[in-house]
Amino acid sequence: MKQLTTVCTRCVTDADLASGRIRIPPDSRHDFPTTGQHLDVILRGVTVGVRWNPRNGSRSGVLSIPKSILASLVRPDEYLTVVIGEGVIRID
Repeated sequence: MKQLTTVCTRCVTDADLASGRIRIPPDSRHDFPTTGQHLDVILRGVTVGVRWNPRNGSRSGVLSIPKSILASLVRPDEYLTVVIGEGVIRID
């Protein structure tokens, strides 16, 4: 069985909520896909279809999440914990 990986997001800002995004720091992208694609994640217990953009270099990768869902589950100034393993991405 593969180990679970736990990483932390960038601090969620008002601009992130307005744009519907969660930012993953470059040094935390290693267990995410290397190409942009659709992913299903579990965000605070809710399964959500998101778009992953890994971006390259020193820029944070971005999970694009429907704004209304993100705003109902996340508040500004939060750091979220992402647990990746066994084909599941959980964000709390």
